[in-house]
Amino acid sequence: MSMQQQQVFGNLANYLKSIIGTLELAPDSQLRKDVLTICNFCENPVFGFLFLDHLIMVSQRYSMPC
Repeated sequence: MSMQQQQVFGNLANYLKSIIGTLELAPDSQLRKDVLTICNFCENPVFGFLFLDHLIMVSQRYSMPC
């Protein structure tokens, strides 16, 4: 992963954490846990392959049927 990509993922993690803080979700909220897990994957590119799997799982959890 290039330095620019690492910076983009780091910024994404920071933005997501800011949003979670603004929403003031309960610590045991599933949405909060999922977002923080995604942030951890963004900040640790070694786990990049797991990030995609988790992102797919989370998007399916929160997607609404048409």
